[in-house]
Amino acid sequence: MRRLLDASLEHRLVVIVLALLLAGAGWVAFRQLPIDAFPDVTNIQVTVISQAPTLSPLEIEQPAEGEEIPQERAGSRAIVVRDGGFLSRRPSGRLALVLDRDHVRDVGSGEDATLGALLPEDRDLEPGEHVLAVVACDAEGRALRDARGKARASVRRFWVGPRRPAVTGAGAAWLVVLHPRGTFNGALAAERATLDLVVFGADLSPGKVWVEVAVTGPGTRSQVALTREGLYWMSGLTSGDHRVDVSLQGAPAGGWTLATRRITVNLDAPGVRAEAPR
Repeated sequence: MRRLLDASLEHRLVVIVLALLLAGAGWVAFRQLPIDAFPDVTNIQVTVISQAPTLSPLEIEQPAEGEEIPQERAGSRAIVVRDGGFLSRRPSGRLALVLDRDHVRDVGSGEDATLGALLPEDRDLEPGEHVLAVVACDAEGRALRDARGKARASVRRFWVGPRRPAVTGAGAAWLVVLHPRGTFNGALAAERATLDLVVFGADLSPGKVWVEVAVTGPGTRSQVALTREGLYWMSGLTSGDHRVDVSLQGAPAGGWTLATRRITVNLDAPGVRAEAPR
């Protein structure tokens, strides 16, 4: 470093000329540099758009989430579901409407439904919180599922009358039992009886989240644990009234974790199909 300083001091003219040459070269390079007034600083991206019409989401538009409905108008409140064109592409498809876990009704294209129509004729919507769920189904009212076995479903919570603190909370799990329902006349209908489970808000996993099913009837009682949602055949049904208790174990609290279905089996009666109430 000492020698460099001494040489620069002894040859001042050479140092000045070299500095001028470097400055000139820099000025020429600057004048030739291309400048974009609006530079594109976006990173490289590839966008892939794929249509999956059979998997369009379901959404309950009415009643809205958290809506407060006066009690005198609750029964006539219309149910509006945005199905993404599901019913128009599948004319035989149906939507299963489930009110407060236990009241199930199937509706098809062009059919209107109200909250009161989901209840028995001698019952009205009571004041308080209510939950409405919708599930996309086939012509026989069985849930349609994707490649992972998940059903297309949606849920809405609303209020009737004066609002009070909510019971359900965010992150809740929902258990919906679409079948069995109604009366099964004849041995063939009893053999075709199914248990159709839909779970959303939680993934079933052995030892973590599972479904327990207990079937009680005349002279029969069976219990089983299930680790996936789906359609299960019910065998061994005898004539008489049966009670099907379904519970979701290990799931977050606040949603639907219990469901009970009551069915009647008449093995000696004529008929080949189940008669489910609409």
